[in-house]
Amino acid sequence: MSRRASGLWDISPRLGPDTAVFPGDTPLERETVLDLARGDAVTLSSLRSTCHLGAHVDAPSHYDRNGASIGERPLEPFVGRCRVVRVSVPAGSQVSTAMVREALSGGPEAPLDGRPDEERMLIATGTYPDPTEFRTDFAALAPDLVDWMARAGVRLVGIDTPSIDPADSKQLPAHQAVCRHDMNVLEGVVLDGVPAGVYELIALPLRLTPCEPSCAVCRSEARFRLLGRRPTSVHRQVDPRHVGRGGGGEKPDDGRDLGGIGQATKRNSRLPPRLYLLDRRAAR
Repeated sequence: MSRRASGLWDISPRLGPDTAVFPGDTPLERETVLDLARGDAVTLSSLRSTCHLGAHVDAPSHYDRNGASIGERPLEPFVGRCRVVRVSVPAGSQVSTAMVREALSGGPEAPLDGRPDEERMLIATGTYPDPTEFRTDFAALAPDLVDWMARAGVRLVGIDTPSIDPADSKQLPAHQAVCRHDMNVLEGVVLDGVPAGVYELIALPLRLTPCEPSCAVCRSEARFRLLGRRPTSVHRQVDPRHVGRGGGGEKPDDGRDLGGIGQATKRNSRLPPRLYLLDRRAAR
């Protein structure tokens, strides 16, 4: 489940050999190459796994023969304001435009017209509650919903299930809709317990070339984060000049450096990071 500490939501699933993957895909395996317990100078591990493990970003090359790999995608869509939407959807069905419009019509921070008001949306369905148990009846996204979000200016869509398409889909209509609009896909996030509202997303995929997703969720320094946003005119924002440096990456509007909130994993880092939600409302 999502974990919260000091206003920070951890929305990445725990990864291990028991993390469920699509049938026929490669589960996570760890080989201990060196071990302090055996008298080696360090402990060193090697991992083997599908890149579609836990929370991950799908690159266009995953669903488009001529699509770009994840290392060729721009980073801007993965950094910025994001809305978390909680929908009521039966297991095994698709999230419709009407469901999202209804979800966007209520709450203190809801947009006035029930339409997407942020370029990034994470949709919480609650239909995939246990990342260690693969089930095929998770909710997916209706293709016309993707079209509707794209027309409203959404550049990234995320979901708390293994895929935006049904488990048995071969045509992948939702992915193809994403492809038509050059959108970005974030799958497998853990949003249970996370309140609906506006946050700031930092979801920088690892620069893997060539690779069709980012295998970017492990127990390491945070690179995927959602930063909770208070509904005030003074807010914090990510300074792109600091992303990828050893120092901080998040700056408030007055230019003060806030430390390591926006710190990104280096290109050659051995371990990829986790996803987080920082709920600034808890600090009030």
